Amino acid sequence: MTIALVILWHTKLKPFRDYAVVIDAGSSYSKIFVYSWSTDKSGGLGTTSRIKQVKSCSVSHEPITTIVNATQDNVKNYFDSAMTTCISSIPSTRKSRALIFLGATAGLRLLNITDPAYITLLLNSTRTYFSTLKLRFRDPINQVRIISGSEEGLSGWISTNILLKELFNKSKPLDTFGVLDMGGASTQLSFIAPKATKERYRMNLFDRNYDVYSHSYLCYGQDQARLVHQGRLVEQANGSLSIHDPCLQRDYIENKTYNDLFSTACAHGQNESSVYLNTSSIFSFMYDNLNYIR
Repeated sequence: MTIALVILWHTKLKPFRDYAVVIDAGSSYSKIFVYSWSTDKSGGLGTTSRIKQVKSCSVSHEPITTIVNATQDNVKNYFDSAMTTCISSIPSTRKSRALIFLGATAGLRLLNITDPAYITLLLNSTRTYFSTLKLRFRDPINQVRIISGSEEGLSGWISTNILLKELFNKSKPLDTFGVLDMGGASTQLSFIAPKATKERYRMNLFDRNYDVYSHSYLCYGQDQARLVHQGRLVEQANGSLSIHDPCLQRDYIENKTYNDLFSTACAHGQNESSVYLNTSSIFSFMYDNLNYIR
């Protein structure tokens, strides 16, 4: 007589996860985000898997445009430390499937006006660097690009309303929130506007149509607006290098060069008399409490 013992083992395997690396190349600094989601489409329910932020890494306290000579080596030096840290959070078995995207905003949109050749070189060098990372980088032109102001506004509108649970959970367009997003070089305004005649964008989100107005006000970001403001103060200072700035707190001094104030696209046409100033000057801005500057 032969007795066979059969043992059945049943376990639920965890689904694979996919990853994406997203770089926000803003006008003030760059930051890398790693996102992950389940590949099983939410347990077969047919809905979009919940995306989780796995890691974020600040590239630098300076924007990508501080790369003066936009070679591949200089782009690598700018990104590499933070990029290596962030990519290390992706399992080695999933790395080749991980997408990578860089979206540049108003800082590069502005510089593309005054120096398009530099911007072309910077983007191409960034694409070349990304191609060495062994991530999923098959469409370089679309995966590294300058996004439009309207696209930036729409992205902010979607993110805000998902976080406030007005999308997917409720799906009532007129109950959504409008968004005012002030960055370093531009401000975006986005809100539901079914009857808008300009800059109205229809988006289908979770099987629902949303007609969203989105407009970007270039030069009305915090940093650029401040530079224009300071340029006007210089013009009114009658040649003085010590400038009273009522927007500063007491005992704080901020130094700016001529190029800082007058070389950006936002300054062109705003400070016409700047051509008569000494281009080698360094201007000191401070709060003048009556007799502070003497």
